[in-house]
Amino acid sequence: MLSDVTTPQDLDDRFRESLAALAAPQHRADPAQPVADGAALTGAQLLDLFDAQVTSRQLDLAGRWLRSFGEGYYTIGSAGHEGNAAVAAALRPNDPALLHYRSGAFYCVRAAQAADSATATGGDAAGQDATAGQGAAAGVATSAGRVTDPAGGAEAATDPVGDEGLTGRERAGEAGDRPGGDHPDEGDTAGGADPGQRGVVGSTEGPATTAPDGEAAADPNRADEPAGTVPSADPDHTTMTGPTASAPTVTAPTGAGLTGAGEDGVDTAVSMASVRRPVARAYTEAARDVLRGMVASSREPIAGGRHKVFGRADLAVLPTTSTIASHLPRAVGMALAVERLRRLDSRRGAARPGDPVTPAPWASDAIVVCSFGDASINHASATAAFNTAGWYDHTGLRIPVLFVCEDNGLGISVRSPQGWVATALRSKPGIRYFAADGVDVVGAYEVAAEAAAWVRRHRRPAVLHLTTVRLMGHAGADAESAYRTPGEIAADVAADPVVATARRLVEAGLASGAELLGRYDEIGWQVRRIAEQVLDEPKLTSPAEVIAPLAPRRPLRVARAVADAGIRAAGPRAGARAEVFGGKPPELAGPITLAQSINAALTDGLLDHPQMAVFGEDVAAKGGVYGVTKGLRDRFGAARVFDTLLDETSILGLGLGAGLAGMLPVPEIQY
Repeated sequence: MLSDVTTPQDLDDRFRESLAALAAPQHRADPAQPVADGAALTGAQLLDLFDAQVTSRQLDLAGRWLRSFGEGYYTIGSAGHEGNAAVAAALRPNDPALLHYRSGAFYCVRAAQAADSATATGGDAAGQDATAGQGAAAGVATSAGRVTDPAGGAEAATDPVGDEGLTGRERAGEAGDRPGGDHPDEGDTAGGADPGQRGVVGSTEGPATTAPDGEAAADPNRADEPAGTVPSADPDHTTMTGPTASAPTVTAPTGAGLTGAGEDGVDTAVSMASVRRPVARAYTEAARDVLRGMVASSREPIAGGRHKVFGRADLAVLPTTSTIASHLPRAVGMALAVERLRRLDSRRGAARPGDPVTPAPWASDAIVVCSFGDASINHASATAAFNTAGWYDHTGLRIPVLFVCEDNGLGISVRSPQGWVATALRSKPGIRYFAADGVDVVGAYEVAAEAAAWVRRHRRPAVLHLTTVRLMGHAGADAESAYRTPGEIAADVAADPVVATARRLVEAGLASGAELLGRYDEIGWQVRRIAEQVLDEPKLTSPAEVIAPLAPRRPLRVARAVADAGIRAAGPRAGARAEVFGGKPPELAGPITLAQSINAALTDGLLDHPQMAVFGEDVAAKGGVYGVTKGLRDRFGAARVFDTLLDETSILGLGLGAGLAGMLPVPEIQY
């Protein structure tokens, strides 16, 4: 029946049938070696990515189960999009990410990267350089080494995407069509990084979570179970029933080639151990985050039960909303700010005499990643973001953003016309185009690594067009039979990316289908147990609780800030103020107009906050249509007071993104 192929039960059954059909490998490969000749990923790292994909898939199944008895409030899943694990693997854990709602596997990999990075730096990564584990599946601890950071060392020093055109992994004929290739400084490297250093980055954490008055806030929500374990579920809860309800016993299949040395002399026990190792705690904690969002738990780490989003400050994953494409303009603004803060940080010392130097919140060569679906490229917010990124690139400003379009061919029920997405993305001026098959995680990783390295090296925008499939419909209530044929649905199921990864592992001699199915059940059991646990967690119960952090009243904090600014203006900053105001500060100038008062306030702000910038239409050379910003560019320079293109969506996006990145943006909306 057509409806069968859209159900969680059917998808689980088909997955099991597919893995059961995979024969035991004829030989056992060393998981420390590349998964194939010339591949960047080792076998062990591909196994880690498989775990991330399976965790994401089991989260989707758990979401449907929770919804079946009224405890789950979100069923838009990531099934079919698990190839975005490869994109996360190609990035660094401190590259800020704004993710769309099918990013379960990406989020799991990012959590593992961050955990691995924190371990490598002794648990206190802020402000430190880390020279290991900064790229790729490197974020996941394995016994078989790390994936080379695609943006560090020799890879960064030798542009992986030549100036004369793109690599063979991109579409033929692209080389001569790319705009912006005549930039005189195309070969500049970010921050003058030493090409001999591999994977050196700055802070390995995103912005710290703070309490209302700026104190570091402890996170009470992180579980303290040992790695690979799940605490006992509440016995009062009914044990989940369904495809993977019971805790399976993971047993190795019997048969030839499963004991002793394989045909190539590789001890099969080593390979089997890589399959049967404990599930990374980072994956179970990422699953806990997602499940908390599904059940509206107030312990969810970023929205606190207000909405189901992917976000966590220590993972540098910034929350987005369900408003289609609204995060793309923010991503552009954040990339602009990351680059400006990098340049500001490299030029200046302490902001004021005696003040400590505060490093930029991101690594000096960080890039921003922003993912979205194929239908989103038609939205006005998306076109504004692409246009702004290209516009700034055309003017020579650096915007290190990697757009990732995950193309499953559908906008809920409306098909994207054949070839439209590729044509539209290729035609964006100033934005480099890359393309990869999201079903093939090994190939997708290699292309994503090339794209990330190109953006990191050149500090310019690019888009990765990742083709995917969509499984189990748009959401739980979606009846695909109304708009898709049985053949179309069956084709997507046949292209299941998790099955494809499993097949690749078996073909490479890294695992058998039975072993991978045992892994699937083990992860599924842990996800279900966590799902039962989060049901008991508190939820927001009143409108006051919902809005409490959104508009806090802190009059004492405001008064203290005003008093401190007054002390600085009359003390250490008195000379600078006198100079910038021509010897006559505004408070001594007598009656002034509202426009003059705003101008004076902006002047004091720019003087007191080096990270502040004023931007908008006609604010720079003209000084604003009403003179509100008159003279500010002359006093503080074009890097801090600058004109934007004529587009309010982009101006607001620049402001929101710049604020997230650590700047103090003051955007002006004309009239």
